[in-house]
Amino acid sequence: CHVTHYIYRSLVYLSVTLRYSGILGLVCNSPVQGQVLSEGLTYTSFPAWVFCHLAHLPFYPRVLARLQDHASAGFLDAGCCVGQELRYLVHRAKISVRSLYGFDLEAGFFDLGYKIFRDDAKFPATLVPADLGTKDSEWETSPVVDTMRGKIDVVWAGSLLHFWDFEGQVQSILRLIGLCREGKGVILCGRQMGSLLAGEYELTGLLETNHCRHNVESLKGLWFEIQRRTGQRWEIEGGLEVGQTTTKMQGMNFVDSNVRVIWWCATRLS
Repeated sequence: CHVTHYIYRSLVYLSVTLRYSGILGLVCNSPVQGQVLSEGLTYTSFPAWVFCHLAHLPFYPRVLARLQDHASAGFLDAGCCVGQELRYLVHRAKISVRSLYGFDLEAGFFDLGYKIFRDDAKFPATLVPADLGTKDSEWETSPVVDTMRGKIDVVWAGSLLHFWDFEGQVQSILRLIGLCREGKGVILCGRQMGSLLAGEYELTGLLETNHCRHNVESLKGLWFEIQRRTGQRWEIEGGLEVGQTTTKMQGMNFVDSNVRVIWWCATRLS
């Protein structure tokens, strides 16, 4: 079917891309291919994870500097899916795997990642199932908070925050900040669906709730609210891009001609 063909092509692309990046890739004619496809089809977001984006963004050198200059610095991939960004940091940037953390709503992605990369025994990153959108009481008593609070220097939130409206995004960011160390230099960064015309939009055919799409100015407004609520100062940068991701989204029910991908990076100043 069309979906299977799309996933197969995506896996081939992933294999080639990550092999040239120095990461173990999937040999697409191996016995694991059919199993990966079968399991991947159970997740509606599966085709979206296949690209590593972090290393191609303009703030990436600062992320690396933070991780390399502080021996105990922790990196969290919030919504890590199969852990492709974490593995990139290990194999390409030589970041210690024991400094890497990830959480995802779908715990099945973790096992899928081990099968794709064939590294169950070699990849001891801390991966924890978690729901960033759960109730406050459940979040505060969750394994992710117990495991990660106070250990994180850099948070990567790729294709994550766009699932919420404005207030939901504020609450999600506050929770991510709550996992981080105190002090200057902490980085929260991400990449998500945005728009030339910021506002709330329907996710027809995907979710029943509306979500907030940002342009650069509204993104700064989001972080102004974060600063107001926390009393902290953050330096914000961001940009809109038209690329492969935006092109692939065209034709979906919830996409219009103003849709863009927005990247952003927030660095704590005080």
